[in-house]
Amino acid sequence: MCNNSLPRERPGVHYKKTYLKQVILRLDFSRLAALQAEQETPFTADLRTQYPEVTATPVTQFSLMVAPVGVNLGQQGAGWMRVHKAQDVARSVTLAPEFVAIEYGVEAYKHFDELRDQVGFVLGSFRKHFGAVPFTRIGLRYINEITLTEGAPLDWDGLINPSLVTAVKAGMHDGLRLARSAHQMVAIKDGISVVLNYGVNNPDFPNPVARRQFILDLDCYISSLVESGEAEQRIRDVNKLAEDVFENSIGDGLRDKMERVQ
Repeated sequence: MCNNSLPRERPGVHYKKTYLKQVILRLDFSRLAALQAEQETPFTADLRTQYPEVTATPVTQFSLMVAPVGVNLGQQGAGWMRVHKAQDVARSVTLAPEFVAIEYGVEAYKHFDELRDQVGFVLGSFRKHFGAVPFTRIGLRYINEITLTEGAPLDWDGLINPSLVTAVKAGMHDGLRLARSAHQMVAIKDGISVVLNYGVNNPDFPNPVARRQFILDLDCYISSLVESGEAEQRIRDVNKLAEDVFENSIGDGLRDKMERVQ
């Protein structure tokens, strides 16, 4: 069994293979008037060089008003959201009146250096056309769906940190067949919050677990104001915490399967 009490140092580590189902970086800001109009902004013109497929969708804002005669539900147009998609990989950039996001689909994300390059490209255009807008929240989410074709469905010895496996199997005894075991850890470090959702979600639920699949869903975020010029550094800080939590959540057996890139 892998001892995870003293995880090995791996600064900037990345792997040949990952189990990432989705990666999302999102930066929120106060609503921009320039993004409430239907016409495209120069930002979209810039992004077409790397993200040529663009889809525009109107954004609707709902309001709820409680009056003496009852509750009134209203809605009004709040701008446009544009999704810019790359052709060669499952990667996209979304620009909405209140946020900009970079998203990777299955097998699209390789390592943080590539994401950092995309951040530079996207934020460079964003600042050029909208100014030094401060961000009210920066969030980076890594959704790992670790699926193995061999071995027993609940055998994660040497692959996942034993403390996480113990939590997943808590309360099990002879005769019980696990159908789902999902858990959440919420913690804070240096102004960064981390939410780790982990466990056996079981795609065949409510049937008993038959597939060997473990979820490590990491959501790290800063919910305090971040000035525009500090965004890249704070994204690196958030990613570092996400990497640390991920490395502490797995064992050397899984690292061997993923094959570390030097």
